[in-house]
Amino acid sequence: MKEKSNVNLDLKIFSSSEFLLSASKIEEMPKDKGVEIAFVGRSNSGKSSSINAILSRKSLARTSKTPGRTQLINVIRLTEHLRLIDLPGYGFAKVKESIRVGWERMLTDYFIKRQSLKLILITVDIRRGIQELDQVMISLAEENGLKVYIVFTKIDKVSRNDRDKCRYQSLSLYPQHSIFFTSSIKNIGFDEVKKSIVTDLSLMG
Repeated sequence: MKEKSNVNLDLKIFSSSEFLLSASKIEEMPKDKGVEIAFVGRSNSGKSSSINAILSRKSLARTSKTPGRTQLINVIRLTEHLRLIDLPGYGFAKVKESIRVGWERMLTDYFIKRQSLKLILITVDIRRGIQELDQVMISLAEENGLKVYIVFTKIDKVSRNDRDKCRYQSLSLYPQHSIFFTSSIKNIGFDEVKKSIVTDLSLMG
């Protein structure tokens, strides 16, 4: 059972972010106190672009046309007691097997062991939909008592009809989770994500 942490929050937390460190294992992360919200997703799902859009920064989270580039846990400080965590992408077939296994072990350890972790945001390219590894991540978060946001990205690349179909399918699969539709190119949906983060973390306190 994750411990509760009292943190006073408002939308200003997203305007003063600061890169803190990169870690190759959870033992290298800051002390397990306060609150962490973590972004995770398949390689090239739009995770880094989503983080930059939420923080109104151009390159705080590194983006790349080469999937699988983020191999470390990147820690971004929002306040003294609140951190945003950029986790390695998963599911990119061309990385070495040893690296892939290491990533999966790192993600599992983080989900299970990190007491300050309260919220997982899983980014999903709307053109590909929720895939098997996304479902594994959602289940892992559920098993560890974490709040889950499913954040569909790149909605500017599909029709409104396809978007509506995706909404219906995802709500049918995961009615218990918050679902968002975003575009970093068009800056769509991120205000709703930020407001929900503030509301939900305040309620968790």
